[in-house]
Amino acid sequence: MNTNRVTWMVGLAAASGLAIAAAGLEACVANDTVVVDAGADTSIDSPVVVDSGNDASDSGGNDAAADVDAAPLPVRCVGDGGVQDFDGGKMFGCAGKVTWPKRATLCGPTCTVCSATTWAAQGAVPTHNYWTDDRLTWKGSKPGSCEADLDGGSSACGTPPVDSGLDANEFPMRVCVTGDAATTPVTDPEGNTCYWHDCGFNQTQPSAYFGGCNQDLTAGSLCCCP
Repeated sequence: MNTNRVTWMVGLAAASGLAIAAAGLEACVANDTVVVDAGADTSIDSPVVVDSGNDASDSGGNDAAADVDAAPLPVRCVGDGGVQDFDGGKMFGCAGKVTWPKRATLCGPTCTVCSATTWAAQGAVPTHNYWTDDRLTWKGSKPGSCEADLDGGSSACGTPPVDSGLDANEFPMRVCVTGDAATTPVTDPEGNTCYWHDCGFNQTQPSAYFGGCNQDLTAGSLCCCP
């Protein structure tokens, strides 16, 4: 037996990446030739694939993406009223019929009632009447030639009915649907009315769609959401 030749051939096999199982190994030396029998096919040309059951592309029902429910959309408005989307999904008109002290009840849990300044900055046209979070006062001569003031330099909207339970400063000017100057009041789909309408914000023009007063006690709400 040529021991050096056997050692060289085994080393060459190991260097080539041949995995030889220790168990069942039979080495026969005959005429200076080494015969290796591992007792099983140890081909390295076909790598073993282990399926853990979590492969996202597995068609066997183990798709990880399919096991995760889509997150529910945040609640923007409370109730059955319509929702008008303003300002790229950051401001929502939540239709309803509530008094100003209850304005926040129409907004979702992560939302707050928008300020009049926030509303006036975006310039959209409302399809319902909406409260803002400000006690806006009134000044003007007729619909379309009037203003809702934030600084309190004009008149409050008057005295509400005794049975309404409201104070004089609890039915301020609000956002109203538009209408012809000769038409008053204007009424939204929920039956909320605005005697004054198409008024500006802290000035007569341009219109910022403010209005109200004159016993107009209810509206929906503008809700600002993260």
